[in-house]
Amino acid sequence: MTLKLTTSLSSTITKSELESNFTSIQSKFAGAIDNSDIKTGAGIDVTKLSAYKEYVTVNLANMAFDWGSASDGTVIAMAALPGLSGGQANWTLVEANWFFSDGGSSGNPTVDVDLMYYDGSGDLQSRTSLIAEAAMTRIADNKGNSGEVSSFASTAVSYDGSEPRLLVLRRAGVAGADMGSAIQVGVTLLLERNIQA
Repeated sequence: MTLKLTTSLSSTITKSELESNFTSIQSKFAGAIDNSDIKTGAGIDVTKLSAYKEYVTVNLANMAFDWGSASDGTVIAMAALPGLSGGQANWTLVEANWFFSDGGSSGNPTVDVDLMYYDGSGDLQSRTSLIAEAAMTRIADNKGNSGEVSSFASTAVSYDGSEPRLLVLRRAGVAGADMGSAIQVGVTLLLERNIQA
């Protein structure tokens, strides 16, 4: 540790020697600690750092989705969630925004975002519902819009490197909306977790 103290003191410690040592200690712990003061493998928890979060955005979008012909539950877009090992920290969903290029002439279309996986038979299975029936607000006939997802069914994007997982955007409902074919529609997710070693 780069803390300089007077160690060759007089037989009788003088006031100035004592004050000099206390001043050095005070200045070191008042913002002068740097990388050289921390040993390798110090084991400092990442949450003690001023910036200890990492973020990733996942864009689930389809630029030519035939909303009108699709049934509820139809997959709009998906993205595989990669991982290195089962010991990595889980992701947390902290924000999500949606968009579409044509909201039809009535009602508000809704979407789901689920954490899913393919089973041994090759069928999609649900792990967690992250966004359930998020309404995408129509503001004018046959026009586009974008907005923020107001609530989440769950924020836990559980992580396991040994099991492939998918983030899946699905058509949840049409609510009377008369949306056309080949529309652009999507949801972008913002995921957060503690910085990994």
